[in-house]
Amino acid sequence: LSDPPLPTIQPHFHTVDVDHFDGSNDRTWQQAYYVNDFHWARKADSPVFLCVGGEGPPLDGSAVVWSDHCSIAVELLSATGGILFAVEHRYYGCHNTSACPVPDVTAPGALRFLSSRQALADLAAFHSHAVATYGLTRAQKWISSG
Repeated sequence: LSDPPLPTIQPHFHTVDVDHFDGSNDRTWQQAYYVNDFHWARKADSPVFLCVGGEGPPLDGSAVVWSDHCSIAVELLSATGGILFAVEHRYYGCHNTSACPVPDVTAPGALRFLSSRQALADLAAFHSHAVATYGLTRAQKWISSG
């Protein structure tokens, strides 16, 4: 017998500031993320797993159902009743260069938004988005990897 086919997970998007620290810069980009909520118990203590994309291959829907990148979280979902988000990095593995913070990373000055401060601010913005969109609570623990 063969394994059943993996479900196809489509990307979701949320709007993120290109520069979180310059109030005069109002440019934004669309950060892709993927969700596995197949085992989500929707309880106050259901954990939230956050798998952060990085210097590996670009994330796609397989990241939240089977991948080396997020495998530990995927394996824990059924036992914990948790939900898993996989979020792309602003430069590494961005889903669509026209939607990323800069369209051409080889252009002069293009890497000025590549910093751990900007990336962490992206994750803080995603946290706010996920809490509002998925009805998450302060009681739920977030477990991050990536």
